[in-house]
Amino acid sequence: MGVLRGTLRSKGCRGLRDVGVCCTTSGAMGLTVRYFWLDARDEVHRIAARKWHRVIEGDDPMPAFADQRVTIVQAIVHVDGRDVIEVMQLDGWRHAFDTRGYWDRTRGFRGAGLVLDSLEWADLMGQPTNVRTIVPRIAERRVAEEFRVMLTVKQRDAVLRAIWKA
Repeated sequence: MGVLRGTLRSKGCRGLRDVGVCCTTSGAMGLTVRYFWLDARDEVHRIAARKWHRVIEGDDPMPAFADQRVTIVQAIVHVDGRDVIEVMQLDGWRHAFDTRGYWDRTRGFRGAGLVLDSLEWADLMGQPTNVRTIVPRIAERRVAEEFRVMLTVKQRDAVLRAIWKA
């Protein structure tokens, strides 16, 4: 689930509408993911998707992020060609980088493991059970405290402006 759920203004919409669940489509119209990072003054900077994927794979460093924890915003955007139609979801994540600016894979994979641990597998598999484990709730709380970023209104608006401007 995304941090930003609820309402967003979409192009061609007279008011605010509910944000839907994302699904992929083919052709010129579809969904894309855009990445941004927020600096200490909450200014928004775009990261090309290919660059971000190389960073996560460990191929490229981000020297400006050396020895820091940086807020990365992932935006799922409905587009027609290059035109933004609607912002479907915004997620803020805190990523750690080592002293050389490489993404901290150990910490990142630990966060991914916690996200998986936070899922209620019995519910997802459709298996009836009357026994609940506390592990998913503990993992969910750790993800929220260590990795997930609740964007402020100011940060969210800045990211939305950057998306619509591009």
